[in-house]
Amino acid sequence: MGGGGGGGGRGDGVFWGEGSLSGLEVAARDAICRVLANPDVQNAADSIRSGALKVSCDFWGRLVGSWIESELTSTFFR
Repeated sequence: MGGGGGGGGRGDGVFWGEGSLSGLEVAARDAICRVLANPDVQNAADSIRSGALKVSCDFWGRLVGSWIESELTSTFFR
């Protein structure tokens, strides 16, 4: 009498320690996929990416601009 399946009381024949990590991995992967598929999350990621690109371009533009200015100054106004 009872649960059938022979193990752990879950009815699928798997004892609690066996395969629990793989089940956790599948559940975590499914949850992450659902979160990443959310359009609001995708829009937030795009906004962050766009902002980071702008900051990076501003930084490199200033760095290269100041380097060019210092090279020109040292070359022509010694």
